[in-house]
Amino acid sequence: MQLKIEYIASLVGIITSLVAIIGLLIELRRSRISLQTDTLLRLEDRFYSADMISTRIKAAQKLLRGELENEELSDVLDFFSTTTLLLERKAIDRDLVYNLQSYWMIRYWLAARDYVKAARELDYETWTNLQRWVERFMKIEREKSYSEEEIRKFWGGNFLRVLRQTIDKPEK
Repeated sequence: MQLKIEYIASLVGIITSLVAIIGLLIELRRSRISLQTDTLLRLEDRFYSADMISTRIKAAQKLLRGELENEELSDVLDFFSTTTLLLERKAIDRDLVYNLQSYWMIRYWLAARDYVKAARELDYETWTNLQRWVERFMKIEREKSYSEEEIRKFWGGNFLRVLRQTIDKPEK
């Protein structure tokens, strides 16, 4: 009889430990998701800040004029490069990045092709992680085509209008 009680006590201890471990794993997952979401929302806040919008407008205007001296575009590409670096390190969620940033990321990348090509003459690894993720996101949107004309329309019309409307909105 003594052996059965010890066996049952050990079994209860093991089951309790397993339940505690499962609870811990669930909590770690929730915590990771929360941290990833918070990080991405902070990036979104930065992307839509007045300073970044001003930078994006200047970058777009220089792109439309075909200027290769475009420090603002470099800042925007660096922002997206930081985002993709965090994505590669699994600090942020791929699906969230795709849904929140791929629209802009793809269009900036495609519009910046000549600028990136010139920058890579000095450093061939410039924005390579960004390029990798843009290509992945474009595969997801394979049915869409991004012609030169579509990019020009985006930059010339919709892009500047959307940015100006965003600037006119009061800060949160």
